[in-house]
Amino acid sequence: MAEFEASIETFASCKATMADKIQVVLTKEFQIWLANRGDAAESLSACELFGYGLGSFGPTPVGVAKSSGDTLTPWHLSSDLSLMVFVDPAANTKTIKSLAEIACDTTRTSGITDLSLVDHDVNPKLDASGHPMSFRHLPVPKTKINAFEPKALSPDVERQNMRATMLGATMAGNLKKIPCTDWAQMLFEVKLNPSPAIVTPLKPKYWLTCALEKRRGWRSKRKSPNKRCWLWLKR
Repeated sequence: MAEFEASIETFASCKATMADKIQVVLTKEFQIWLANRGDAAESLSACELFGYGLGSFGPTPVGVAKSSGDTLTPWHLSSDLSLMVFVDPAANTKTIKSLAEIACDTTRTSGITDLSLVDHDVNPKLDASGHPMSFRHLPVPKTKINAFEPKALSPDVERQNMRATMLGATMAGNLKKIPCTDWAQMLFEVKLNPSPAIVTPLKPKYWLTCALEKRRGWRSKRKSPNKRCWLWLKR
């Protein structure tokens, strides 16, 4: 928690995608703040905060993708515990999961035991005795992986109270400065294509990855009309 000073210059803002009472504010220093727009207490579970707008998504040499973090967001998994957002069209849900959790769930619900991953070779993960570990894998990126490059917004686009789907595009060219923490980070949405079962990336979104519960109105103790107690997603 930190107190948001009225003097801080707001660069862009929007209502959070999945929580319309929460205002997402981006400063010119690429700090991201969350605030309660109403006077009632708000409880948040993990949810999508904003998207990155339009852009290109195509194959890029893995070295280039990893070294171009300010302009590209690569689909690159170094562990089967890396988080992603699993999209289930049938249930109309989006859920944060790891590859290991997806493997476990698909085995239990659909009997799928052979899972593949776009742009990666997937090998069984072995325990200390050399035996395969249940639902665990070692993803190894191929020489080319897909990477998302957001399209920069026109200078004429109004950046205050903009659509949540577009807020991330204001950071085009500065993607490495976006806070990535245990409680908020960019995650790829993925889907499971059947026959053969393969986890496929869709697009990146910025997600709150924890639960939050704040005091009524998130107001500071001094109750200043120009200040509120906001959450700062510091990198």
